[in-house]
Amino acid sequence: MIPQTPQEWFTLLSERLRSRHIRLWAVERYVTGNAPLPEGATEVKEAYQRWQTLARADYPSLVVDAPAERMNIAGFRVGDDATDNDSARALWRRSLMESASNDVTRDMLVFGVAYAMASPTVEGAVLTHESPYTCIVDMDPLVPSRVRAGLKVWHDIGADFAVLHLPGMIYYYERQATQRSNMIATPSGVLLPSAAQSGWRLVRSAESGIDVVPMVQFLNRGGVGEFELVTDLLDRINWVVLQRLLIIAMQAFRQRALVGELPEKDPEGNVIDYEAMFTPGPDALWTLPDGVSIWESQPGDIQQILSAVKDDVRELSAVTRTPMSVLSPDSANQSAEGASLMREGLVYKVEDRQRRMAPFWEALVSMGLTLD
Repeated sequence: MIPQTPQEWFTLLSERLRSRHIRLWAVERYVTGNAPLPEGATEVKEAYQRWQTLARADYPSLVVDAPAERMNIAGFRVGDDATDNDSARALWRRSLMESASNDVTRDMLVFGVAYAMASPTVEGAVLTHESPYTCIVDMDPLVPSRVRAGLKVWHDIGADFAVLHLPGMIYYYERQATQRSNMIATPSGVLLPSAAQSGWRLVRSAESGIDVVPMVQFLNRGGVGEFELVTDLLDRINWVVLQRLLIIAMQAFRQRALVGELPEKDPEGNVIDYEAMFTPGPDALWTLPDGVSIWESQPGDIQQILSAVKDDVRELSAVTRTPMSVLSPDSANQSAEGASLMREGLVYKVEDRQRRMAPFWEALVSMGLTLD
């Protein structure tokens, strides 16, 4: 049933926001250096964890940055005027959206969803980037581009605040200073208030000055992040890298053995401590009896492991349409035709993401100019 009152909308949106945190947290781990640790020896968990941490590669950030760096707002045109619109440009600069728009783009590519909002201030309207952790909207299923309601929560000195946007109206909520049990922590360590906890009270309402909800939602293809569907492949790469590190570390300590017969006691009858006698070192000199030699194990070949990682990275490049030149520094060996096809795939992906974002950037700026 469609909510009929502001309180019903607040309850619905806050619950949706709370239930989404688990997915957002799991995805963000991969772009903040906190990807799941490769499986290993649980019986020596603390000692092993250092190796697991070293094995994590930051390919997700490269997958996201490749299209994000190519998606920028070039200008603003109103109607048939081909020149850059001064009012829209002033609004954009006042809102510091030159950098904030990049944050919106990155959120969409990482989480599959991003938000921005237009708000009136005494200095004029401003546009803001909103985090998917603290902002959510409800879209009209009959008109997917229309927002029926929107919620934003934030923490300020001594209290938590929330605003509920409905067409033409804004409802302001507050609660006492958040206890840690009411907070959520992102993988990067940022603490944010949770909207789904109790204690909220409506303090006032006001007309918004606009007959639509001044919030927009940017939805990526399929509603998922650029690497979200290939996290198993990313985990596999990290696991193979871990095996390489362990093999290299273990081979640094070669096994040695004495081949031949050695007496157990010296001429005086004392037991000979061969472990102390044959202590390895850069200044050690060992004298062996006739017929006795030293055997030393040989290092294993890790080229197959290195090749396996490269194969997995190439697969990651293919499924995410990210050029190998972005993911691997030795991609110079890639054929010219293959490199051209990969760049072409990235171009098509960027064009698709830009088409998805453009109408909502236009709607956001239009709402900002209306509120200005």
